[in-house]
Amino acid sequence: IPDKATFKNPQLKRSLDPYYQLTLAVRAGDLSRFKEVLDAFSDRFQQEKTWSLIIR
Repeated sequence: IPDKATFKNPQLKRSLDPYYQLTLAVRAGDLSRFKEVLDAFSDRFQQEKTWSLIIR
């Protein structure tokens, strides 16, 4: 899990927000939130070809 500072970089913050939300869910152990984020951003994750990495 990347350090929080990675997600706070002003130049990257917007593009990394979905990944930050996933990270928060993982750190909290909140599986339902993890699934919510996956559902909300599934098209983006598939387009960016990170879907299979995320669901592992």
